[in-house]
Order: sequence, then C-alpha cells, then structure tokens
Amino acid sequence: MKNQLRETFKIVRKPEYRIYWAIVAICGFVFALGLSLALRRYFHFEFHDRLGIVAWVSVNQYPKQQEMFYYVAALVFMPIFTAFCWFIWIAYSTGTAVLTKKSVRRILKQSVFGYIPLLLALQDLFRPELSVGQLLWIPIGLVVIAKVGLLCYNFFLSKPQNDEKQISRKGKQKPKYALEKSSNLPFRLFIDSAGTVSAAGLCIGFYMLIVHPPASSTFWHSSKILLITTFSALAFWCAYSLLINRIRHRRFQDALADDVYAYVSTVLLLATSVLYPSGQLTLFILCALGFIGVKVFALFAPQKLDKLHSCQLARRLLSYLMIPALFYVLLYGKGNVHWGLDLFHEGERLAPLNELLRGGIPFRDIYIQHGLFLNAYRPLLASKLFGETLASVRFLEGLFGPLGYVCVYLLGLQVFKSRFTAILIVFIVSGENFSVSDRHGIFLVNIALVANYITTRHDRGLFAGWRPISPLPLRREIIASCLAFGWKLILAGIVTSLAFFYSTEMGVYAFVTCSAFLFLFGFTQKGVSGRKRPLPLFCYIAGVFLGALPFVVYFGLYRVLDDLVRNSYIQLAYQIPIWGLQFPPLSSFLSQVNTEGLKSFQSETFRWYLPVLLYLIAATYLLHRALQRSLWSSKSSAKLLLLLLAGIALFRTALGRSDSPHLVFGATMMWFIWLFFLERGILWIWYRPGIAKWPNDKMAKGQDGKEAILNCPLAPLPSCQRYLPQIIMKSICVLIPAVISLWYTSTVHHPVKVFKERLISLAQYRSIPRNVPETLERAGGIQIPEDQVSQVKQVVKYIQSNTSEDDVIFDFSSQGAYYFFANRKSATRYHQIAYAATKSMQEEVIRDLEKSRTKLVILRTGGWFDNIDGVPSADRHPLIAKYLVEHYQETVNINGTIILRRK
Repeated sequence: MKNQLRETFKIVRKPEYRIYWAIVAICGFVFALGLSLALRRYFHFEFHDRLGIVAWVSVNQYPKQQEMFYYVAALVFMPIFTAFCWFIWIAYSTGTAVLTKKSVRRILKQSVFGYIPLLLALQDLFRPELSVGQLLWIPIGLVVIAKVGLLCYNFFLSKPQNDEKQISRKGKQKPKYALEKSSNLPFRLFIDSAGTVSAAGLCIGFYMLIVHPPASSTFWHSSKILLITTFSALAFWCAYSLLINRIRHRRFQDALADDVYAYVSTVLLLATSVLYPSGQLTLFILCALGFIGVKVFALFAPQKLDKLHSCQLARRLLSYLMIPALFYVLLYGKGNVHWGLDLFHEGERLAPLNELLRGGIPFRDIYIQHGLFLNAYRPLLASKLFGETLASVRFLEGLFGPLGYVCVYLLGLQVFKSRFTAILIVFIVSGENFSVSDRHGIFLVNIALVANYITTRHDRGLFAGWRPISPLPLRREIIASCLAFGWKLILAGIVTSLAFFYSTEMGVYAFVTCSAFLFLFGFTQKGVSGRKRPLPLFCYIAGVFLGALPFVVYFGLYRVLDDLVRNSYIQLAYQIPIWGLQFPPLSSFLSQVNTEGLKSFQSETFRWYLPVLLYLIAATYLLHRALQRSLWSSKSSAKLLLLLLAGIALFRTALGRSDSPHLVFGATMMWFIWLFFLERGILWIWYRPGIAKWPNDKMAKGQDGKEAILNCPLAPLPSCQRYLPQIIMKSICVLIPAVISLWYTSTVHHPVKVFKERLISLAQYRSIPRNVPETLERAGGIQIPEDQVSQVKQVVKYIQSNTSEDDVIFDFSSQGAYYFFANRKSATRYHQIAYAATKSMQEEVIRDLEKSRTKLVILRTGGWFDNIDGVPSADRHPLIAKYLVEHYQETVNINGTIILRRK
C-alpha cells in the first residue's frame, strides 16, 4: 500500500491534475473556515494584567491576547486541514483502486467530486451563531455517502477495464508543454525604447502643467496636454531616427535605440515640482544640454552605444528612473504645508527637535516613540536645511511622503512578471481609504532586495555552485564567497538596520520576515551541502551588524546604549497594552452580510478580514507546493512565501492598534498577494505553450522533420483546439476573481477618481501660497486657522512670561508641540505623557519634576487627547496626577487650556 501511495502521489503532481487539487482545496478550505468559526465559541479568554497599565484594554477588561491566538491558529489550522483533505483524497483513491483493480487515475478524478458537499458549510458561514453539529454531520455525512457510493460503483457496476487499452493509452503520450524563450530581443528593445520616449513626453507634460498650467484646471485639459507631449515626443523620435538613417546610413532600428538615451535627461524637468517656483529655467537648460549632448555623441560615436543595447540599459532607465520619478511627482502634494496644527502628532517631531536644538541626546533625554530618524533626526535635518520652523518640518515630510509609493513600485518590479502590474499596484494603493508612508517604504525596500536575490539565485546566488574566488582557507573562502555571491543579502541586512533606526517597528518586522525566510530558504532545500545552508542567513545577519555598527559606536560614545535598549523594549513590549483597541468582531460582519448582502463587502469591517483571508489562501497554496516538493524550485513560490511572511508580520500592528489609520499596515502586502495570483493566472491562460505535430506544414517542423516548439497564446490554433475546454475552464477560474477585484477596488478605493484628482492638481501649483507672513513664532510661513493661532499664542505668551529660557515646563496634556513653540525644554524625557504608562515610568517623571522644581504644568487643553480612547489622562497616570494635585495649583484657564503653578 505504501508503494501505491507513492505512485499516486507522483501521478497527482502532474499538471493535468491541478484542477482536481484546486477543487479539493476549495472544498476543504471553505469547510475549515466554517469549522473555525464554529469552534471559536469554545475558546474563552480572560483578561490578565501584569503591567499595571491603565488604558482602553485594561479599563474595558478586554482579553487582547485572543485576537493574536485566533490569527495564528487560523494561519496554522486552515492550511493543515486543507492538506488533510488532500491526503484523504489521495489515500481513498489509492485504496479504492487497489480494492477494485481499477485505474487510480480514474478514481482520482471521480472521487474529487465527493468533496463538494463540504461547501454546504457556506450556508452556516454567515450566521453569528453556528451549529457545530449541523456543520459537521451534514457535510461529512454526505461526503461519506458519496465515497461509499463511488466504491460500490467501481466494485460492482463498473465494467472491467481492458488492460490492453490501458497499455495502449499509456503509449499515447500527451503533448508536453514547453516554453521556448523566443528571440524577441529587438522587439523588446523597441518596446522599452518607445516606453522611455513616452515617459519623456510625460515628463515634459508634467513640466508644462506645473509651469504653464491650462486656463481651465480640468481632467480633460490636463490629459490633453499629456497626450500632445507624449505623441509629439514619439513622432520627433521616429522622424529624427529616420533622418539619421538617411544621412548616416545607420539601420533605422539602431538609430531608434541610439537616440532614446537623449530623452532620459527630461527627468530633470520633474524636479520643478520640488523647487517650484524657482529653478525652472536652470532645469530647462540642464535638460536641453543633456538632450543635445547625447544626440551629438550618438551621431559621431554610435558604435559605443551598441554595447548598451544588449544590457537593456533603456529598460532599466525606464523602470528604475523615469517611472519612479513620474510617480513621485504625481503623488507629491504640490509642496503644500498649509493646514491646521496637530499638537499631538506633530508634537512627536517638534518636541524632540526642540530638545536636540538644545543639546539633548536621543534615548537619554528624549523618549523615541516611532523611530530615531522619524521622530528626531529628520526634523533636525529639516531645521538645518530650511530653518527651525514647523514649515520646514512639514516641507521635508512632504518630500519623503511619495517615497512609500515609489517603494511599492520597486517591490512590484521584483515580485511581478510584468512592469504593468507593478504600475497597477501603485494605482490601487494610492486610492481612497489607503496610504503607504515612507515608514512602509523602507520595509518594502528590504523585501525587494531579498526578492531580487531570489530572482538571480540560480545564476549568481550562494547555492549556484561553491565557486571560490581563489584557493583560500575555509573561513576566508566562505567570506569571499559571501561577498561575491551574497552581497545583496548583506545589503538587505544593512537596510534592515537603517529601517530599525528610521522606524523601530518596521525594522523589527523586516528582521523577523527576512530571517524567517532565509532560514527556511537555507535549511529546507534539498540537494544543498551542509556548509552552504547557513550562508544566506549568515550574510543577512552580517549585514544587520554592519548597518548597526555606526549607531552602536555613536551612542556608545555618549554612553546611552542602555537607554537605547530600554527605549526599544518599551516600544515593542508595551504598545498593545497602551494603545490597543478591540479588533472589529467578525460576528458583526456576518450579521451585516445577512441584512445588507453584497453591500456589506464594501464595509470597513470586511477590509479588516480581507488581508487575513488572502494570507490564508496564500499559505494553503504554498503548503500545496511544499507537499509537491516544488516550493523552492519555483522563483514565484519563493517570492510568494516572502510576501506572505511580510504580510503576517505587518498585520501585527493592525491587531494591536485596531483603527483605520493602522489598518494599512496589515493590508499593504495583501495587494501584492492579490495581484500576484491574478497576474500568474492571466499569464498562465494567455501564454499557452505547446508542442504540436503539423505534418502538412513544413514551416512548423524543424529541419529534421521532428516536432517543433511553438508559443501558442490563447488563439484558435490547431495545437490548442484539443485543450480548448480546459483553457476555457481555467479562464473562468481566473477571470471571475479578476472581475471581483475590479469591482471591489473601484467601489471601495476609487483609484480612477483619485488619479483624476492628482492629475488635475499638477496644474494647481500656483494656487498654493508660497510667501506667507509668519503668524506664529517658529511656525514659519504657513497658514494656520486663526482660532488655533490665537490659542497657541496666548498659551505660549503666558509660559514665556512666567519662565526664563533655561527653565523647564511639563505638559500633562500630551500636546508636545507647546515645548517647541514656547522654546522651553521638557522636565522629563517623556515629552508626550501618554508614553509614561507603567508605574516605574510615572515614578521617573515624578523624580524629574521634583529634581527640576518645574514651575508650570499644562494640565489639559480640552481636546481629544485629554481622554485618549475615552480614558482620562488622570486615570491613565494616577501617580503623576496625584503628585500634581499635591504640589501644584491652577493658575490660569486660557479658553479651556488649564495651566498649573507649583505651590
């Protein structure tokens, strides 16, 4: 029986059985989903508090750990249960074939339909209270009946199969599919060249919209300018190349390829968006010089450019320079720095900046909430470049803002087959109800580097042959090999360290994701020697240490390494107890489905569960690949595993702070996985390769009259007609999810609407005020609502009139921006008191207040942050509140802002 199981497993690994694998997987997955929801009621969690932190979780006695348990349990249970269904399918088919003496291939195809009753779990899936008995007995009973009936049918009723026919059928080999990479390099070179020229036309069009906007700022007028510039650039390119062909007698396609590099200089025009309203003439002159200079070089030395065509330089310039630059300008906010004050969130950058300008040291004098660069050094850089104002901080943040979307595109280039899909994902994630910040970006760059290593691992990877650089001792040989073939992983490790100091959370997620992936990559592959297995992980960790070394040395000189470790631990360990909120309950969504139907899938609650659903599907598919022993043989499967691990790690933030702004952390990788499956499915349908015998067509045969390898796209060719029903079935299976994706993105995120608005905004640079008089000290030239200006001025005036520049103040309202505007240091390193949540941290604040004998304390401002998540600050920090009551008294009330003075 064991040998028969092995033979059956070899059979089901063949491509023609994929559809049957899929049927069993869908049935098992749906039943596992229903079973998981039904069993959830039997798990009871109680709230446990060991930290003494007062926040929403503790006040409401909410067992936050249950959400992480359900999340991990679902990721483990549902793929395993689906694999169990696969095993039952294979074992039953093998046993039935042995008992009935029938072909196991026939039994496999027949028995797969016996699992369809498991889909009956769908009828109870959308009920808040599921009946476990009905869910189990009815579908399973029907499956058992179907299996017994199939066994009886094959044992008693089915006609005996003729062994001779079986043998003769085995002799008829089905055409095998093979994909030959056709020699279409000239065509691809032309497409890349045309794309580069088109991108240059868009650069010129963006420049025209910004510098010389149309009289009417509408989508039609803006798109008309872009179409004119794009087609004009293409026409000029073709006309000039034809002229060179006639004058210099150079082939037309070579002249086209030579001239394309001149258009790359137009990307300089896009810098107008950042430098506006100055620098326009300078950029135009530089662009013109580059354009003319390359044309002259191509005219007199065209042979030197021939070497660039083979290395696809035009394609790389288009993919990695021009398209990212176009995305950056399109998503840049016109340099707008005018909006109301957010004294809490902007205070997370302004308060550290104020301390740094007064000689403070991060981690020792400043508590860092998100990341060293994000909260401290980026505002400091803005102050050095543009001045010590809020406008400078906002302007630099605006420059960093589009980089997150650019990084989405760069990761898309590494994990998708098509450049169009990489553009499409940026188009989707830049829509409504979604955003990708620069914090995400540095994480995505890290994943992109590892994905790029996967792409080249067979040719230039660590496992592509031992290939020592020279006869060296073993240790030096390993180091030389890592530097030569694992430098991408070393670079990824360096970027991970930079991510940690840019945004601590993103750095930890990147380290966990890449380490877990490289561990599996090295230690679960077969055919790799023992001393090679740890090399990928070793290269990556070595890069992490190299990247962290300058920071360790810097902070070691200031003797604040212990403060750095403590600050990082607080960030990671106390985030959920301090900021945790309830994850939207699934029961509310299921009830909504019963009442609203299809409309409920457009709700925000469904958006919370959609990433988890896609992660479960991806995990099930990867387990299927692992069971078939083809996980690491496919680059696509390896990249999908990397995306899945990244998504699982990022979703931890959404599980912690479960509100809309933090949902994007968990949903970013969801779109990569979604489009990953859709792209592979569509390409699988369209590019249908095959080997066919065309006896009457000599052109289809080789010179020796044997079979010819053909690229057979979806078309009514003779070699494809035999498989037309299978192609139609697969097309339906792929196109239905594609239509659903189109409907969901268009109704929830409205990418087309947002794209039109962004395109129109390119012509509205003149509408942004550039020289605004300063209405608030240290705010810079920005427009702030008059009521906010008046309020902040009064508070700042009172603080400055009752304290000297060397005095410290304390803000109990978590409005850290007051430190910056009043130009006063904080009495404690917790410039946002919301961070000082534990008993020891509150005692530290009290010691700081007592030591400095702080004169003034901002008690409350009457805003939302006096009652974060409905919990008053006095309840969150009872020790500090008690100290303030005992040692301070109210001295002034400025429109709801209460300031205390020491007794």
